[in-house]
Amino acid sequence: MSWVLGLGWSMVVLAAWFGWGELVAQAVGRRDADLGLKGGWGMAALCVAGGPLVALGAATQGVILGLTVIGAAAALTLVPRRAWSLPLFLAFALLAVHLALYVSASSMDCADDLMAYLPLIKRMLATGALDEPFSLRRLAAFGGHSLLQAMVLTVADDRALAVVEHGLAPVVV
Repeated sequence: MSWVLGLGWSMVVLAAWFGWGELVAQAVGRRDADLGLKGGWGMAALCVAGGPLVALGAATQGVILGLTVIGAAAALTLVPRRAWSLPLFLAFALLAVHLALYVSASSMDCADDLMAYLPLIKRMLATGALDEPFSLRRLAAFGGHSLLQAMVLTVADDRALAVVEHGLAPVVV
């Protein structure tokens, strides 16, 4: 049953990316940007924010959860007034099926993901920073990818590690 929580939370994270993209669009005066572009802008904004958060030791579970909630709240401005129209309902149903495939079954590479990425993300969520000064994976985390994965793992279990690359990012694309 934990995959249901992971599925729901993955959809909240996706909404947060779109919400942050909407905030970026407003900041640059491009409210007419399409939804895919806003999703990409949201991911980029969070990646840019992720580096300094990790460097300052502020990328804790609470901060990442707050970023997710703020972005998801901002995404509510994107919902049309007739939110329960049939096309929108079908789009959400398709999205749920797509994400369920990656949240319900573990698709981690045990030789790589479990040994490197997952421990670093867990450490980041616990301490707000990564304490391996010469690790290439730590340097990659300053780019924000680990922050995007941590957004999912704040609520979902470890099996949802691959949902960012295989489930959420393709939806934005």
